[in-house]
Amino acid sequence: MPTDYVLFIHGVNTREAGVQPKYANALIKLLQKTTPIRPLVVYWGKVNEDEEKKLRAGYEASPIWNKLWFRNFREDQLVRFAGDAALYLSRYIGAKVADAVAEQIKQLKGSTAQDRLHLVAHSLGSVILFDLLFSTRWDTSGSHGNESVMTIRNAIYGVTGNDTDPKQGIRLGSIITMGSPIGIFRLMDVDPPALDEKKDPHEATSTHDITPGFVQLLESLYQALAGHPLPWRNFVHPGDPVGSPLQGIIPEMVNYNHKKYIDLQDTLMPTGIFREPAQGAFFDLLSLPFSKTSLAILNGGNEHNSYWQSPYVAKEIAQLIQQARISHSG
Repeated sequence: MPTDYVLFIHGVNTREAGVQPKYANALIKLLQKTTPIRPLVVYWGKVNEDEEKKLRAGYEASPIWNKLWFRNFREDQLVRFAGDAALYLSRYIGAKVADAVAEQIKQLKGSTAQDRLHLVAHSLGSVILFDLLFSTRWDTSGSHGNESVMTIRNAIYGVTGNDTDPKQGIRLGSIITMGSPIGIFRLMDVDPPALDEKKDPHEATSTHDITPGFVQLLESLYQALAGHPLPWRNFVHPGDPVGSPLQGIIPEMVNYNHKKYIDLQDTLMPTGIFREPAQGAFFDLLSLPFSKTSLAILNGGNEHNSYWQSPYVAKEIAQLIQQARISHSG
């Protein structure tokens, strides 16, 4: 029986103790109640700890530090958020993230042509994942992160690795993003879509431009699955200040002719007490006054992490997995 692998990757401000990461446990448990999966949980939260400590020490060395407000927030939340976000810009630290992802990808070595890989990416994790899969900044042989990035790319069907056949590896079954700021790649897409589709993925004008590599993946999958588009669900909580809509952004990046390759839908998270759209509609109305206050911003961090415990998200992901089983068997 084909196996559905699900790779989870977290976003900003995730720190854990112990050997096994637990941040995805609640969502995994909810998924396994309705569908069999094999989870691959990536944890990269510790790779920047030393640099964070140095940054805190630098702040505390200032004579004005003790006179500032919100010191705990500055030392903890702000430093972690800024430090994690810097991963995308720092090649050295980013390479450590690539190593963490590559270690999990190695578990796919025993997969077959009938197996599927589903990507569940939260927050900055979605940016990191697409960067590792498609950005040309990792292509230079022998550079920091190159070997791990090529291990990741070579494991996935339709992604261009280093002088390998892109039509090898496990096929993607779906993409799930939660609280994702991945629309930032649109600002780095320096060439028109019509030009992007004619370029070799290794020759992108911007080293952070994901479009040529992403288009190649979508085209390969579309052909392999006899015209079935790749399902993508983007979950956004209305109170999450990081999450953003993608339905009007990603298709524009891959050109009009390629929109048929992808089935991307923005999904608004329910905010009612029952956390189900039909049941929570009335309570959504009650929450409208709260949504206009500064308290909503202060609570944004809780909403940004709420996806991991959501039965609604688990239900939607399970449906995507079932859908992939049908389309991949056709």
